[in-house]
Amino acid sequence: MGVETPRPGSSAPVDASSDTAADLVLYDGDCGLCHGAVKRLLVWDKDGSRFLYAPLAGETAAARLPDLGPLPDSIVVLDPGGAHHTEFAAVRRVLTRLGEGGPWYWGLLAACARITPRFLGDLGYRFVARIRRRLFAPPTGACPLVPKDQARRFRP
Repeated sequence: MGVETPRPGSSAPVDASSDTAADLVLYDGDCGLCHGAVKRLLVWDKDGSRFLYAPLAGETAAARLPDLGPLPDSIVVLDPGGAHHTEFAAVRRVLTRLGEGGPWYWGLLAACARITPRFLGDLGYRFVARIRRRLFAPPTGACPLVPKDQARRFRP
């Protein structure tokens, strides 16, 4: 089940070394679908103002999610306010952030996600999560191969 709750004591920006208000997208480093999604997000968030990235099995995720217990088979999005979003809530958060000042269609997709009942969105998310490894080849590393100018957006 997806979660949208603030985490106590984590109201600092995602990247404490800068004044960014970017969400931190924690993704499955062993999933080809997740790698493809991160690569697309890099293109859609050209200036890097909305998202930073780290693998779920990495140091950043371990430091930021120590008290959550076992995570669902999901991406996790941590917003600058300290809330974490999983499953369909994470997809909804990403679409909402893309719609902020982006092309009109992201706003439309975000609006559709907001009116979609959470249980239906989570059902669809879980279905895709279950079959994704059969549909997409596993990547060769935890971080997608990206241009050097984009590497600053990735955390260990």
